[in-house]
Parts: sequence; C-alpha cells; structure tokens
Amino acid sequence: MSALMKIASHLLLPSLLLGAPVALAAQTPTPPSAQAAASKPIDVSFRGTLRDALKQIAEEGGLNVVATGELDTAVEVHLRGITAEQALRTIARTYSLRLIRDGSIYTLRPMTGPEKQAAEEDTGESAPASAPVPVAPLSPPVVAPPPLPPMAEEEQTPPEIHRRIRDEMRKAQRRTKGEHDVVARGQSIEIKKGESVDNAVVYGGNMVVRGHVEEDAVVFGGNLEIFGTVDGDVHAFGGNVTLHPGSSVGGDASAIGGSVIQNDGAHVEGGTESLEGKSIGSLVLGEVKDSLERE
Repeated sequence: MSALMKIASHLLLPSLLLGAPVALAAQTPTPPSAQAAASKPIDVSFRGTLRDALKQIAEEGGLNVVATGELDTAVEVHLRGITAEQALRTIARTYSLRLIRDGSIYTLRPMTGPEKQAAEEDTGESAPASAPVPVAPLSPPVVAPPPLPPMAEEEQTPPEIHRRIRDEMRKAQRRTKGEHDVVARGQSIEIKKGESVDNAVVYGGNMVVRGHVEEDAVVFGGNLEIFGTVDGDVHAFGGNVTLHPGSSVGGDASAIGGSVIQNDGAHVEGGTESLEGKSIGSLVLGEVKDSLERE
C-alpha cells in the first residue's frame, strides 16, 4: 500500500504544478493602469478617416487598440469630457463596428451582415444610413451643404419640430436688424471677450461667445459654445450647446438635434432642453441651405 501511495504522489504533484499557471493566467485582472486610462476623460476634435479617428482616441486615452478591416470612411468627431472607452463605443455604434475588449486591449472591425442584423434587433434601431452630418469648423468659412438624401419613412421629423425650426428662423431674421446685431451666413463667428452685441445668429456655422450677448444667441446647423454671458436665450438647431464653467445664460438653453452640455460652474436661469434625432440635423441643414440660396 505504501508503494502505491508513493507512485500516486509522484504522478499528482507535477499535474498540480502544470495546472496552476494556467489557472492564474486565466484569472489575471485588467491592470489598474489600464482601468485608469479607460476612465480618464478626454476631448477629441478630429476630421479624417475612421481608422485615424480610432488611433487618435487611443492616443488621447492611452488605450491599446487594434483596428482591422476597411476603415477608410471619412468622419468628423467632436467629443468632449467623455472617457476613451465611451468614445470607442460611440464610434463603434455609429459606424457599425464590432468592439471586443480583452483585458486592456480593445479590438474593432467592421460588422458582418448577420452581426449588423443582430445589433439592430437588440437595439430596435436601424443601422445609420450615413455618417453624422459634419459641422463647420470655426474657420475658414463653410460652404453650403450638398443636397441631402431623402430620409427613410421611419426617420421623418415630426411636423411640429419642422414648424419650430422655421418659426425660430423667422424670429431670428426679425430680431437681427439692429446695428448692434451680429449675423453670419455660411461661416462661424466669435464674440470676443470684452465685446458686447445685442443678438447673435449664425446660419451654417458655429458660434463661440466669450463676451456679452444682451439678448439671444442662436445657431442653425452648428454648435454653440458659451464662455461669457448671454442675457436672453441660447439655442442650437442641428448642433450642441456647451456651457463652460463661469458662463451665464439669463433665459433658456436648448439644443434641437443635439445636446445641452452644462459644465460645473455654468449658470442657466431658465430651463434646458435637449432633443436628439438623426433626422433633425439633416432637416436643419436643408433649411439653412435653402436660406443661403435665397440670399
């Protein structure tokens, strides 16, 4: 009996020694440094190919990213104050990419047909028909947008939103006839620090307010950033409204076709409204294009 026990012990010990490293490797957690990098807020403002966008997000967030397949689609990305992982997931969802995380490594590739169909069934949404509508940079002046493709039936903008956009455009035209009003068509503007205007309106561009707007600041087809003070309302149709720390809005803040981003230290006297929708941006740019052609 003692001889059998000796033989068994000789066989059992090497098996345990061989099996232990495998178990340890399989349970190795994501390194703390990788977790910290994935949760670090970043800002990304980029125009180029999808592959280069992923590369910039990886570099800004300090992530390990492997991108394969056809990723030459032209994109424009403007993300602020989100984690690198959120940025990757947003890009993956928008451009139908398969994202797989293995520890601290993120792998992205274009989805196959069945994967796209499964993703649509899971979310209840159809895959985006086109890339997000690009927003004009602060400079140089932007060109009127090209003709827009027809929207799918399920993406039609509700009539009340359509009417609201047109009503706001008519209001903007009526209230920007004073000598201290600022209006830009097809280009972006900046109200500089120490500068004061009555109303400020942009059609087909972005607006940055570092000074003082005594009445309203409105953007059609672009983004609106507030660093200074607006005594009235701030509205962005087809873009985002970003309220930076120390900024002040005396009225309401709304983003129709985008989001109102209110940072800590930003004050809004009235209410805020964010109404997102893929078709709203296209609708706004269509209205802006018609307005520019009528000029």
